[in-house]
Formats: sequence, structure tokens, C-alpha cells
Amino acid sequence: MKNIFLHVGSVKTGSSYIQRLLFSNKNALAERGIFYPTMPGMHEERWANGFFLRDAEKLKCLEREMRSIHWETLVISDEGLFSDFKNTISDYFKGYNIKIIAYIRNHRDLISSWTTEFLKPYNLIEEYNSGHVNFESVEGVARQLSERYLYEIYGFLDSVDCVGPENVIISQYDKNSFSNPSAMARDFFGKIGTGLN
Repeated sequence: MKNIFLHVGSVKTGSSYIQRLLFSNKNALAERGIFYPTMPGMHEERWANGFFLRDAEKLKCLEREMRSIHWETLVISDEGLFSDFKNTISDYFKGYNIKIIAYIRNHRDLISSWTTEFLKPYNLIEEYNSGHVNFESVEGVARQLSERYLYEIYGFLDSVDCVGPENVIISQYDKNSFSNPSAMARDFFGKIGTGLN
């Protein structure tokens, strides 16, 4: 049976690094039967491909491509799926062996890192304009992000039921385990069975 891996993050667990590797090595992966769908518009700032599951037209394109090429493993990676992957798994995928990969980081470390990234001017302006977070103070932003992450954890746990806990691979993300990027890459590629670990 063919495998579909959904790498759902969470935030601040090296997802962008993994996505860049998948995107940059898509041809080498394809030779091993691993399909990382891409399309024009994916670039150095955004290598995630979860948008395929949120857009009906792009999903149709993905489904056509899945039927037209040889593959054994499909990889979708997008931390935006962390809390709602049950609502983005198409009925089309139900004939496949679906596995969820999630890295979970210590809450205090995650919020500290996320707050620091959030407070960079380009992120702050975008988030403020979106209305997702209101800037009161650094502590206020950290509190709001903490509340958002708690909401996402509940969404993640709720979503687990749609694939069954036996199909969810959870790993702890911390700086000691993944002290250098290659350790993270080995761990991830080992999980999807590329033979590249």
C-alpha cells in the first residue's frame, strides 16, 4: 500500500528547514519513489506544500499528478496543518496508508522562540494587520501566543482520532536532540523511510 506522510510541525520545530530540504531534493527523492508535490510560487521564503489540501483546484491537480507518476510515498509538510489536519485530509487519500509526523517542543522554549520571531518587524506588522495578535507588551504577545498554541494542541489531539493514534509519530524536539541541522534531517528522513538517514 502506498504511504502518505503529513508532516504537521508544530511551529518552531525546524519545519522550514525540512521543507527546504524536501523542495531542494525533490528530484533525488522522486528517484526513490518519494513524491513532494510542488508548483510555481513555492520559493525560498515558503517551501511548505499543505496548500494543496486547502484548495479544491490544486487538490485536483495533485490527484491527477498522483495518478500519472510513479511514487510509493507522498509527503505533505506544513505546520499550518498541525491543528486541523482532520479537516484537510481528502476522501481521496482514504485508500492510502496515512501517517502523521509531529515534533513537539517544550512549551516554555517554544513560546520564547515564537515570541522572539513574532516580534521581528515584518512578522509584527503582518500579524497586527491580520488581527491574530494584538501587541500590548512582550509579555502580552507571549501570553497570546501561548493561548494560541494551547488551542492548536487541542486541535491536534482532536485530529488524531481521524487517523488513529497508531498512525501518529510524535517526537520531542529540543536543542540537545537536534544540535545541528543534519541530526534533524536524519531523524525526519528516517521516519519517512527514504534510505537517506
